[in-house]
Amino acid sequence: MKTVIGAGILGLPFSVGELGYVMAIIVFLIVGLVNHFSAVLLINAKNLSGHSNYSSILYHIFRHKFSKALASLVIFLNNMGICNQTYIFRYSLNANDQINYQKNSNRSFRKR
Repeated sequence: MKTVIGAGILGLPFSVGELGYVMAIIVFLIVGLVNHFSAVLLINAKNLSGHSNYSSILYHIFRHKFSKALASLVIFLNNMGICNQTYIFRYSLNANDQINYQKNSNRSFRKR
C-alpha cells in the first residue's frame, strides 16, 4: 500500500487538471475497480497456493525456477523505479530552490 500511494500521489493534481473533474472521477473509479479486482485475484492466488509472497505464488503456479526469478526481478525493478521517482522528485524540488536562491542572491549582489 505504501508504494502505491507514495509515488502515485504526486501526479494527481496534474491528472485532474488535464482531465477535468468529471472525467478524473470516472478514470479514478475505473482504476480503483481494476486495482480492487487485481487485489482480489492476488488474495485468491495466495489462499489457493498456501504461499504468502509473490515469488512463491508464481513458482507454485508455473512450477519453474525461472518464474521465481522473474517475480523477484519484477519486484526489484518496481522498487528501483519507486526509489528513482522519489529521488528525481526531491532532487528537482531542491534544484529549483537552489536555482531560485542563486538568481536572487546574484541580483542582490549586483545591485550593491
